[in-house]
Amino acid sequence: MVMLCLPLLAFFTGILIGALSCRRFRRNRIVWAKRRLQLAVLSLEVKSLREKVVAAQGRRTPPAKRRLVRKRPSLTAWQRWWVARLHRFFPWVTRFMHFGPMTYIRWLQAKGRKAHSDKTAEGIRQGRRPTPAFIIEAILTIKRDNPRYSARRIANIISGGELRFRIGRTTVSDILKAHGLNPPTIHSENRIADSYHSHALCGQSVESDTGVRGV
Repeated sequence: MVMLCLPLLAFFTGILIGALSCRRFRRNRIVWAKRRLQLAVLSLEVKSLREKVVAAQGRRTPPAKRRLVRKRPSLTAWQRWWVARLHRFFPWVTRFMHFGPMTYIRWLQAKGRKAHSDKTAEGIRQGRRPTPAFIIEAILTIKRDNPRYSARRIANIISGGELRFRIGRTTVSDILKAHGLNPPTIHSENRIADSYHSHALCGQSVESDTGVRGV
């Protein structure tokens, strides 16, 4: 008799435990639904408070002359870029956002300009690349072998020869001065004397030509 009652007792015990657990589960689901509804109401309230109209002018402006505007959302740079990218590839995600089409375009352009400005600033911080050692050695060798070559001529040789390295006259002059190979200075008096001598030679050649022709 006892052996027959044990299965029945276990069966009814399982039914009782299942009913209690189902009741607890239903109670938890009800509490969870209430909390979710409460959070939804609070989020709507916060959203309505954010979109509440405010006066653009201060308190000194009469109420009749105040212009009502809406507060713009304060988004960070990466948030604006992310929203703009979502609008570009997934427009249906941002259909409930109150932003104009030009706003998304302006955010994307600002991101592109920032990337370009960062790259430019990085190049400015790095500065100009130093002149390679083999170019400096070539400049010094050319100057030692040809002392009368000017900085401009050496720069043309380096830029147009086998090296094909673009370099300016000022850079060549600075390198020569740093190694004690300053180009010879031409005084203004010598230049004036040379110009007079050139004019005299030119005049003599003209006179000789006219004498030969018999004019």
